[in-house]
Amino acid sequence: MKKKHLFFLFLIPLIFLIVFLVLKNPEEQKFFPVNVNGRFSISLPDFLHPAAGIDSSAALQYENEKENIFVLVYEITPDSSAKQISTQAYFKSLADEFASRLERGKLVKFYPQKIGGRNGFVGNILGTVDGTQLYYRIALVKNADEFYEVIIGTTRSRKSEHNENINQMINSIIFLE
Repeated sequence: MKKKHLFFLFLIPLIFLIVFLVLKNPEEQKFFPVNVNGRFSISLPDFLHPAAGIDSSAALQYENEKENIFVLVYEITPDSSAKQISTQAYFKSLADEFASRLERGKLVKFYPQKIGGRNGFVGNILGTVDGTQLYYRIALVKNADEFYEVIIGTTRSRKSEHNENINQMINSIIFLE
């Protein structure tokens, strides 16, 4: 009887320790760098893979349909009139144009943020496409004479699940020139 009691005294703390260690150390998301045209690099979660059919004008297209997330990066060489406006005004113009293409599309928040060591803007857009509620995070940063626009989209129901990865992708941008 005493041996059985000692066995349970040892077993119960061991079970609690194992459960604690498993819950305390969730698997960390792995990221990999993608070099785009030798001009900039962005780190993406390892569950994303190259895509070809989202928008052929994008310099970078990655997605995961199962996870309901995609990433597009555009290199924009503005015309002479756009070069005269501020990064903030250009961001607002691009974000408003993007939101207007969605059902009930709306830029709900935007703010200045350092991206790749440069001044940029980041904003959140909500909207609906074919009855599906969507969430987009858009970032715009100027490097030399070009703007770089990052669009990351997911369903609104998966926003909180992907939020940390979205932030990390935007914060990982490095200009190589």
